[in-house]
Amino acid sequence: MLTTKKSASFGRRRRGRGENKRGGASLPPPLQAVVTVHHVFRFVVTTAGAITGTPVTIDGGGLAGALGGTCSVVNSNLTTWASSIRLHRVSIWPSAVAVGTLSPQPEVIWYSPSNAVEKDTSVERVLPAGITQTAPVHSRPPKGSFCGMWMNPVVNVTNILFGLTYVPGGSVIDLDVSFTMSNNMGTLGRVIATGVLGTIYYLYLDGSTRHGLIPAGKPSTF
Repeated sequence: MLTTKKSASFGRRRRGRGENKRGGASLPPPLQAVVTVHHVFRFVVTTAGAITGTPVTIDGGGLAGALGGTCSVVNSNLTTWASSIRLHRVSIWPSAVAVGTLSPQPEVIWYSPSNAVEKDTSVERVLPAGITQTAPVHSRPPKGSFCGMWMNPVVNVTNILFGLTYVPGGSVIDLDVSFTMSNNMGTLGRVIATGVLGTIYYLYLDGSTRHGLIPAGKPSTF
C-alpha cells in the first residue's frame, strides 16, 4: 500500500517579502536619503611646504576643497561636494630626522570657533638626539569639542579647525574624515587657477596660496 506523508505546511501559502504576519503589505522602512562618505585622505608634505614652529592652520574651506569637487568654471572655480564634515583623526608619519639634530616632532593643535567651550590641548612627540626612526603621531578631536562634531563648511569657511607644527618635508599626513554629499545644505565654491570644466580635483589641504600639503594618489590643482 502506498502511503504519503502530509507536509506540516500543506495548504498554507508562504509569506512573501514585503508582507507582514497578518498578510498585509508592509511599508518600506525609513531610509537616510543623504549619501555619507567615510574615507582616509592622504597628503604628502612637499619640500617647500615643510612646517616649522609656526602653525599651519586648516580652515573649513581648505578642508572642504581637500575632500574633492568638480571644476564648474574653467580655470576659475571648483564646486566642492561636502555639505557637512566630521573629523575623526589626524595621523602624521614624519620623515627621518638627521642624526645629531634636535628637532621637535609633529604636533596637532585643535581649535574651535567657540573658545568658551574649548579645552586647551595638543599632542606632540619628542625624540632623543641621534634617533632617526620616528613614530607616527595620532590625534583625535577632543571629546565634546567643535571639531569633533558635524560642521557646515560654508559657515566655517574661514574658521580655523586645527593646526600643524614641526612637520618636515617628505612627511605623510592621513586625514580620517566623514562627509555628506549635498542634499539639503549647500556646498562651497573654491577659487582655482587651473581646471578643466567637469573634471574632478582634490585641492591642497593647506590651500591654494601655500599649497604645501599635496593630495596623494588623487588629481589635484591650485
